Amino acid sequence: MSKTRIVTIVLAFAALSAVAAPTQARVVRCDQHHPRECAKLRHRVHRLEAAVEWQKHARKAEVQRVLEATRGAQPFAYAAKLAHAACLTFSYDAKRCRPPSEMLAVGRCESGLQIHDPNPVSTADGWMQYLDSTWAGQRVARLGFSLYDPIAVAIATEAMARRGWGAWAASGGCHHLS
Repeated sequence: MSKTRIVTIVLAFAALSAVAAPTQARVVRCDQHHPRECAKLRHRVHRLEAAVEWQKHARKAEVQRVLEATRGAQPFAYAAKLAHAACLTFSYDAKRCRPPSEMLAVGRCESGLQIHDPNPVSTADGWMQYLDSTWAGQRVARLGFSLYDPIAVAIATEAMARRGWGAWAASGGCHHLS
């Protein structure tokens, strides 16, 4: 169980116990005649405030982590849909057009759908991990489009995938497409 979940449960329990049993709790006077009780209350308030601040920080960090992990997914998903629509519109054999879900599955396996994810042992980079030589041979690359342009990558991938996902066979155990 994560720390965030534990803190949430503790805070919820503390709030419920404070609301559910106000008549059972003894009245604590915090004034100059009861310094020990005042210190206890201040300590409890300080601990609760620290827990709330920690929870806010943890939530913010989690949101940031999710945003960082998916920063390239949305434009590439949109581009995959456009490439599929273009294939259906302009192809002689629409049955060979691959659905965008397949392209996204391969992209998740190859780069986690990250815009710039260079492979440390080869020249592969981008959403679909094109090798420099493979990208240079694509029609969109010869027209001057970048490997980091989501629409260009989606169009090139759609064109290559009409013959199957063999170019991405190394990640076949992840995406299970042929």
